[in-house]
Amino acid sequence: MKKLLLISAVVSQLAFAECSVRSASINQNQAQVGPVTNLIKNLSANKCSVKFQITVNGTNQSLEGSWSGTEPPEYLCNYAVEQTKKEFLVTMGGTFRTEAITSCSDGKSIQKKLRIGDAILENDAPPHPKFLSYFQHELARCRVFSETVDSVEKTETYTGVICQIKHTNYWRVVDRW
Repeated sequence: MKKLLLISAVVSQLAFAECSVRSASINQNQAQVGPVTNLIKNLSANKCSVKFQITVNGTNQSLEGSWSGTEPPEYLCNYAVEQTKKEFLVTMGGTFRTEAITSCSDGKSIQKKLRIGDAILENDAPPHPKFLSYFQHELARCRVFSETVDSVEKTETYTGVICQIKHTNYWRVVDRW
């Protein structure tokens, strides 16, 4: 009977806790991937389908993909491109390392606002709709992100830069404006 009461107390506490799971995978055999070219976007209600080409290890590849959701159309298209590229690169094989982080709160909403210095997973910072390419800075792989923060009064959009922390799946927020 004591065990039953303890289990019910734990389960009731978990029912009020908000949890989020973040995961990321990285291919240890880094392929040389060029920028997206010849991008064709097809927008419909809450969906973006894309067709584009990329060069991987010197070979041109034609890819197609789509993403559905309630985000603005430019985000849906960015997600479609990124997810299609990731799915294609996974089919190339290699050694993959995956990490996952589970964060739970005790009924309070989890803070999602990014701050300079935060160590995050790449998919915690949505790609900026105008700056999709990665770049090198001080030997680190970096990219620009766009973050939308909702408050009671208004919705604000911030732009920033994240750079991958050497030999990990984590990225550091190096600037935000």
